Amino acid sequence: MPKAFNAADPFDATAEAMRTEMCDAALTVIQSPAYQCLPADKQVEAILCGMVTGVLSVAFSCIEPVGRDDITAFIKSYIDQARVQVESIQFSGGTE
Repeated sequence: MPKAFNAADPFDATAEAMRTEMCDAALTVIQSPAYQCLPADKQVEAILCGMVTGVLSVAFSCIEPVGRDDITAFIKSYIDQARVQVESIQFSGGTE
């Protein structure tokens, strides 16, 4: 189980800022004509392809190329924890 969110913790504050910026970006994209003309399954796929590619692009820009396999493995291993956090946020009504 993930630790409780602490807004005073610089790590938590940074992660929360990134999460909300990504959500804001997605909200902008889903209002675009290009997105809206896609079938529902392709809408989700397009959002995920763009976001995952963006996550890797940002992560790779922060590390030396030799660390790419490690950061990719970390991202893969983090998916289940991220799901728990999202479900916790949704369950609490977005107050965490």
